[in-house]
Amino acid sequence: MLALAGTCAVAGITATGSMATGPKAPTGSHLFHGPIEKFYSGGHTFGMDDLAYGGKGKFRTIKATDATTYKKLSGFGALHKGLKVDVTSHHEDAATWIADKISKAPASPIPSGVTIHFRQPKKFVGFVFSKHPRICASGRGVKLFRQKGNKQRPGRDVKFQRTTLASKQPNGKYKWVIRTKHPSGPGKYYARIGKFADCQKDTSKTIHVR
Repeated sequence: MLALAGTCAVAGITATGSMATGPKAPTGSHLFHGPIEKFYSGGHTFGMDDLAYGGKGKFRTIKATDATTYKKLSGFGALHKGLKVDVTSHHEDAATWIADKISKAPASPIPSGVTIHFRQPKKFVGFVFSKHPRICASGRGVKLFRQKGNKQRPGRDVKFQRTTLASKQPNGKYKWVIRTKHPSGPGKYYARIGKFADCQKDTSKTIHVR
């Protein structure tokens, strides 16, 4: 049997539960994050590159209304091309989203990290965390590595299984889980989260499994 001989770490790891393609705000609305790319004439409408969409970018058309609220911005007139914003919105139609709230995005990279633990009989678990979890924790890809030497070297160490995603739990935390089909053997393991949207990448400390 494998037993944990170390403490937890700060790294990203896989999650067995599937995640949505992009972060979602409460009550079914969607959270978009990224720079404003263009403005449309004839209304308070703009287009933005949504980096929160799997961290890869997806163009969104956003329409502000009289009901739209602003945070750290004086109003629609404070928006400009290149400004990074967080937009909580809902569908108007297939192509346009109505902005419920537009906020000035936090400075990047946005701090985020991950933890790792080993649980009997054959399960690695941990959490991805951030001050802005809907951007940097929701759906965050995590990789597990088996360390070969005295130092972490992701390019040389053995990548364990495929990348999985952190999923939101009822307590509001974002958890990842890797269940191994076969005993992975004694050794040193760590988790890693790569660059995602404007989120900071991170690697956990190494844990020792016996």
